[in-house]
Amino acid sequence: MKKLFDSQSLQTLDEIVFQHKNKNYGAYALRKEEGAFLGKAMFFGISIFVILGIAPLLLSNLDRSPGAVPDPGTPPHWVPVEDWVLPDRTVEPLAVKPVSTSVQTYDTSVPVPTQNAVERPVSTINPETAVPGLQDTPGEAPVYTYNPPATVQGPEATTHQAPAVIPDPNSIPARVDVMADFQGGIQAFRKKVLQNFDGSAYEGSAEKISAVVTFVVERDGSISAVKATGKDADFNREAEKAVAAARGKWNPAVLDGHKVRSYFRIPISMQFE
Repeated sequence: MKKLFDSQSLQTLDEIVFQHKNKNYGAYALRKEEGAFLGKAMFFGISIFVILGIAPLLLSNLDRSPGAVPDPGTPPHWVPVEDWVLPDRTVEPLAVKPVSTSVQTYDTSVPVPTQNAVERPVSTINPETAVPGLQDTPGEAPVYTYNPPATVQGPEATTHQAPAVIPDPNSIPARVDVMADFQGGIQAFRKKVLQNFDGSAYEGSAEKISAVVTFVVERDGSISAVKATGKDADFNREAEKAVAAARGKWNPAVLDGHKVRSYFRIPISMQFE
C-alpha cells in the first residue's frame, strides 16, 4: 500500500491529465516544455530592457571623448550700414475758413399781453428773403442748397421664361381648328360601312336597330379604338366590324397648324324587313 502511494505521489499534474491519452499530441509537448519557453522569454526580455537602458549612456560617453573638438564655425561678417536720412517734409498751411456772414432773420416771437403794452416798430425785413428768428437781424439773404435724394440701386429684375410646353403627340385635344373628314365625303364612308355590315341575323325581324360608333382618327389617316354603343350587343359588334373594315383614308384633324388625333362619331341605324 505504501509503495502504491509513493508511485502515485510522484505523478505530476500533466501525467494525470494525459493519462491513457495520446501523449504525442502537441498539447502534451507544450505543457512539458512550458518552463523552458518561459525562461527563454524572460531572459530575452530582460536583455532587451538592459540594452535600451545602457545605450544612451554609451552614446553620451562617445560624444564626450577628448579627441572631439567642436568646430568654431565661420566668424561673422560685418556689413557697414549707411546713415538713414529722413526726407524733408513740406508742411502745407491750413486752409483758412471764410468768415461766416450773418444771415438775415426776422422776429417771429409772439408778444406777451400786458397792461402797459408797447407797440412794436414795423419790421422792414422781408420774411421771404430771411429766416425765422427771435429778433430782426439785417444781413445777407440765406442761400438754399438743393440736395437731391440719394438714388439706391435696387436688385435687377430677372425675367424667368417658362419652358416651352411640348404637346404630347398621342394626346387627344378637346377642341381642334379643323375637324377630321373622310376622303370622298362622309356619305361615301357610310356606304362602305353598310356594304361591310352583316345583317343576316336580323332578316325577317322587322326591327329598327341603331347604335353610335365612336373611333379615333389617327394622324396618318387611319382609325383605331372603334367602339359602338347601343341596346343590342350583337348589333354593336357587327357595327364595330363594319366601321373597322371600311377602306379609305381620313384627313386628320388640325390644331395650330399640326396634325393631331381626334374623336369621330357616326350614328348607324338600320330597318330590317
